[in-house]
Amino acid sequence: MGSGVGDSQVPGESAVFNWTAKGPRDGTMTAVLANGTSYTGPFFQVTSETQVDDLAPLWLGWGGIGWGGRGGRGNWGGWGGGGWGGFNDWGPSQQFVTHYSGKVLANLQGGDGRMRCRFVLIRPSDGMTGGGQGQCEAPTGGKIDATFAAQ
Repeated sequence: MGSGVGDSQVPGESAVFNWTAKGPRDGTMTAVLANGTSYTGPFFQVTSETQVDDLAPLWLGWGGIGWGGRGGRGNWGGWGGGGWGGFNDWGPSQQFVTHYSGKVLANLQGGDGRMRCRFVLIRPSDGMTGGGQGQCEAPTGGKIDATFAAQ
């Protein structure tokens, strides 16, 4: 279990994050915005052992595999590709994700939409307990910069 904070330039979109691990590399995360709106969903740390099917819950509500590009809602500032492994180009025949140690992805859902998040861990071998930072996109399109302290 752990927590983090998120700051935004959009009024009402600062956030408090809480997470609970289910296993060594996955769990549930909740973000509560300053206006009281809550979002909850899965998070996953991408490792060399991660199978594409393991990440399926991340794409729910975003138009298929990846966050943007073909079948998605457009490119979200490179979140579907580049240093994040080319998620837009995954095909159903691929079984494993290339090793991107320290990357965490989350798909959070609330009453008024979804938030998608990506984080980089400070100590990847410790998972979320090692701390990290990243960014989430609120349903309004506003970006929330998040920081998680090491436990």
